[in-house]
Amino acid sequence: MKNSKVIEFLSCVWESAGPTTEQLNHGMSGALKCAICYGFKFQPDDFQEIASRFRGVYWMGNSVGSELGEAFYCLACQKHGGRTRENRSAAISYEKWKGRKPFIVGGRRLCIGSEYRHQTEGRLWVTNIVDDKIRMAKYWSEDNPYGWQEGRPVKLFEFDHKDVKLEARV
Repeated sequence: MKNSKVIEFLSCVWESAGPTTEQLNHGMSGALKCAICYGFKFQPDDFQEIASRFRGVYWMGNSVGSELGEAFYCLACQKHGGRTRENRSAAISYEKWKGRKPFIVGGRRLCIGSEYRHQTEGRLWVTNIVDDKIRMAKYWSEDNPYGWQEGRPVKLFEFDHKDVKLEARV
């Protein structure tokens, strides 16, 4: 099977990286971010291929959430850098790799850092996605009456797909 453009691009970085592990890890992470942000078309098995062929466990990180590579999923799901839409193919590839069913509300995928408007609780922010559960937090204080994501959360929530789907219909 022919490699996707994403795998070809990462292969170039993998083969050309500097002599140190640090340079390789930064190069691979930067290349994957670039591929996502510039809208490269990901094949469904690309994230699996990236993780195994390019030893992703060493450079994909788990600093966002508790899943390896979660920061790349967030990058794929959010609009940023002048992009008017997410990189859906990258998000789908990540979901397939992790065996994750996406949480989709209003046509957009929720990821860590996403805002979610709950019918009774108001503004919530996604803090983690684990085992088909999505965890959210509500932030509020006298200094922060609008609930911006700052400081310590005042209330934590955990929802499953059914909860989010029902809430989205209301």
